[in-house]
Amino acid sequence: CYLQKNAPDILDGMESDPEAGMYAAYYTLSSENKQKAARFAEIICDLIENEDKIYDFLRRYGEDIEWD
Repeated sequence: CYLQKNAPDILDGMESDPEAGMYAAYYTLSSENKQKAARFAEIICDLIENEDKIYDFLRRYGEDIEWD
């Protein structure tokens, strides 16, 4: 949901494999997708390091998130 609202281009070509206790996201190898993966990692790190951003997002969009 966060990516859909803030960086939808990162989702283009992304595959994912959610497992119990783990989430994996991956792309087909290309220079463009390497850049997307790097941006995805930056977004995750930013949200971890700046927890107020994720809390703010959850307050605003928590009802839009598919939690299953």
